[in-house]
Amino acid sequence: MLCAETPIFRIATGVPDPLVCFEQDYQGSRRDTSGQSYKRYKESLVTKRTICLVSRVWNLVATPQLYERLVIASAEGDHSPRRRQIRRLIRALGSPSPQSSSPESSLGTFVRRLDFTFPEGRDGTEFSRQKITRVIVELVGMMPNLQTTSTLPDFKVPILHFQAFLDGHPSLDTVQIVYDFEDPKPGQESASLWKGKAYPSIRHWVLRLYQVNALAVVPTTVFPKLEMVTYPYYPHASDHLARFTNFVSIHGSRLKTIRMSPHKQLKDMLEVVARWCPRLTEVHLVYKRRWVTPSTIAMASVVVSMPRITTLGLSLYNYDEKKHSADWERAIMLKWKDLFPSLHTIRLLEEKDVELLRQLGEEKLGQIVGHCCDSGVSLQDDHCSLFTIDGR
Repeated sequence: MLCAETPIFRIATGVPDPLVCFEQDYQGSRRDTSGQSYKRYKESLVTKRTICLVSRVWNLVATPQLYERLVIASAEGDHSPRRRQIRRLIRALGSPSPQSSSPESSLGTFVRRLDFTFPEGRDGTEFSRQKITRVIVELVGMMPNLQTTSTLPDFKVPILHFQAFLDGHPSLDTVQIVYDFEDPKPGQESASLWKGKAYPSIRHWVLRLYQVNALAVVPTTVFPKLEMVTYPYYPHASDHLARFTNFVSIHGSRLKTIRMSPHKQLKDMLEVVARWCPRLTEVHLVYKRRWVTPSTIAMASVVVSMPRITTLGLSLYNYDEKKHSADWERAIMLKWKDLFPSLHTIRLLEEKDVELLRQLGEEKLGQIVGHCCDSGVSLQDDHCSLFTIDGR
């Protein structure tokens, strides 16, 4: 009897781990449907549907994989067809699974990741925010085994509603939500709202600017297993470093990986991380432009040395301008070991970086890989596969 994890089905669909969040799927608050990762997801759905139709046995095996990741992407134009599609999806998720006729085993129980993006209600053809809220609540309520969620409608929700969502999804591992939390009511303190709460399943949080304020007052006991944080950079926020420091001073003690956008503040942000994150082994740096230079590294290394860091992630693609800065690849060959003396891996975080690096040609790629090898560092792509001298 074939089981749901039979390797042949995973190989046939040919996609990375469905629970891994790929930020390059998005441009602002709108999913980039032209990206390769999104195209691979769509292609995998075709394969999974085909497998389901082969026989009853194959249908039993493939159905959980067909529903394990759902992507509801926004698009321009009239959204009436999209609304009808979502309604059909909601009805389907409530249907019994092929494995059982029990209501406790509906198709919604197979969903482990939900990516939901929708426009912000700027004209009459789009969902109103109230309708978006109701749709999201109804969808996630049918997915008790949800592990990763990325929801991008832009509005505020009460903290108590968010807690109800967390209470109903005890397997949730990764949270990426664009909406902010509403301010507490007069006389009500944010910290008191989290009293007695604990969510040990959550390990990765992709933060938003004003979520930082709300979560900075939350005791560490609420998220005892939080080990990875993605912290964005907001150039319009004059107190960016203060917010970052406040959050990391509370939640940094358990972190193993941090992904941040230092802009021109690499030295200051690494000082904060070195002080408050004693267990950190991975640092991911996201740059829109080549703010990182030899002098940047030299200035930072005077005051910062982080010997526990073994992996450095780099992303240097500007999604606003849809291009890389000139000679962006030189950032790979900077003296990173001056900051991270135990460094043994540099990983490119974005698919766009990997694509362009391969387009530079074997000679240039060979120089970069050779430099990394001479420094005792391996160079990896965004799926943790090694670059080799011949570019394969």
